Amino acid sequence: MSRLNRDRYRKKLHKLLSRSNVEKFVQMVWAIDALQSGRAEAASRCIRFPAEAATDDITSKFAVHKWDLETLVCQLLITPKDRLREGRNRHTNCSLFNAGATAVNHLRALENAESGIYLRRFSILNEMHRIGQRQFLTCGALLITALIRLSRETMGEV
Repeated sequence: MSRLNRDRYRKKLHKLLSRSNVEKFVQMVWAIDALQSGRAEAASRCIRFPAEAATDDITSKFAVHKWDLETLVCQLLITPKDRLREGRNRHTNCSLFNAGATAVNHLRALENAESGIYLRRFSILNEMHRIGQRQFLTCGALLITALIRLSRETMGEV
């Protein structure tokens, strides 16, 4: 992948996150986690989704990894928000599963582009620690768990 692709995907992800309401986006992340953890009924109160997305099968084309959700929330919190202008403003519709899927796809494309650049100079073995940390419970998992718990309390589901 080229630097041009990296910059393109970075811009797409930044645009999506900068147009997102933090509370609604975190609620969407919670709903996607609930949807793919056997709590589709609870998720249906927050987002609209295709029936096929209500699965915990990691081979499904609708599967969203928890570490991707965590990374998106972290990126959301550090992304400056668009300033509201007079007239019409664009916002990310966080009531749709598709908005979360689009964010995840932009994130994955950005990470693939960055890896393509990095791996031209270094061995894949230099990346193994990062990949392992994302797939196994780490301190980052505590963040997503806390956000999910907060969202459940807000939604009245404990």
